[in-house]
Amino acid sequence: MLFLDRFTARPLIIAEIGAKYADLDTIKTMVRAAKGAGADIVKFQTYQAETISTPGSFFTFEDGSRVPQFEWFKKHELSDADHVALDACCRELGIAWISTPSHPSDADYLEKFNPIAYKTGSDDLTNTPFLSQIARKGRPMIVSTGMCTLGEIEKAVETIHAAGVRDVILLHCVDRDAAGRFRLAGRIVRPYHRRVHQHSRDTDGRLRHREALHPRSRA
Repeated sequence: MLFLDRFTARPLIIAEIGAKYADLDTIKTMVRAAKGAGADIVKFQTYQAETISTPGSFFTFEDGSRVPQFEWFKKHELSDADHVALDACCRELGIAWISTPSHPSDADYLEKFNPIAYKTGSDDLTNTPFLSQIARKGRPMIVSTGMCTLGEIEKAVETIHAAGVRDVILLHCVDRDAAGRFRLAGRIVRPYHRRVHQHSRDTDGRLRHREALHPRSRA
């Protein structure tokens, strides 16, 4: 059974919660709100400041202020205790959850929760060793492709397939106003869909597996 087949025929709704941008009680409230609004899955971000930040680097904000990357990521990372508590919260509410790892050690850590899938960000689409490491865990993958070329997307899909995962959902991000977003998405997704399917055929031309490619509004 493919990943999307586990859910209903309607569009799969994933509610983005992200990292620890609020206290744990507030995050749990967001999970409950997502469940109440009809979301199928909530998504978090799993990272450690020690592996995601670059030493000596800063984030510069619109007001001109600066903060060290390490300090910012450390403030917002979800701890082990946070993950355990959120896992229990989701189980109690009956809603699935997934997370986006930012380092191989993050993916190794998430295995303790027996995730139903892995989500990767657009910034890691060309990080093929990382994609391969995640794919070797044998779980479905939801892969963002924002600001990436078709060639980069094809290489990512080939990498994931070579590592043994054929159940891949590609997300194409269109960062546009609502009026033009879906027209643009349609023009881009259709050729992507045709090209990606070419990598999923036997030598006799039969389609063996399926990739789903969907537009989304933000990366």
